Amino acid sequence: MSSTRFLRFGIVVVAAVLAGAIGFAFAGAGISAVDEALIDAPPGEVYEALIAEAAGRTSWWAPYWRAAVRGDGAPDRVGSIMDITVQLPGAKRVVRMVGRTEEAVPGRLIRIEYIDGDYVGEVVLTLEPEGGGTRVRVRFDTQPTRWTLRLLSPIVRKGHSAVMRAGFTGLAEHLRRATPAVR
Repeated sequence: MSSTRFLRFGIVVVAAVLAGAIGFAFAGAGISAVDEALIDAPPGEVYEALIAEAAGRTSWWAPYWRAAVRGDGAPDRVGSIMDITVQLPGAKRVVRMVGRTEEAVPGRLIRIEYIDGDYVGEVVLTLEPEGGGTRVRVRFDTQPTRWTLRLLSPIVRKGHSAVMRAGFTGLAEHLRRATPAVR
């Protein structure tokens, strides 16, 4: 094999490997994550704190997660639309999504469909009594809407858990401050 043919063959092999890697990155670039925490408060109080945060009446999850309900809707009213922003810790870029409440069961479940923005898909928050507290579980299943976000999905996937941990910590502190100590 001549050196020219060998060089061409090498270029074709490298191009094929790169194309495969890029294709793999685009094909599996969705985010599927589950995060959970045990919060020392009953499910009803946890649910109300989550709804207050999404309604903008509190800000214990800021600056990492914020929501603004459109119109006269409420975060737990089926069909309500929210503009949601997420900022990963240490990142400057803000991720924006539009969510629609699909299901809400007070003290038990909130399901939001992301219908527009940087990611589309859904997030499901479940609340289960455990001991004297509540097991909060957040399942996040989305797909990025732009190729640049597909490339960043592995970073966003890691950052998502950091945002959830910050939220769980903020939620626990908020509820601890809101509940007077029993003497």
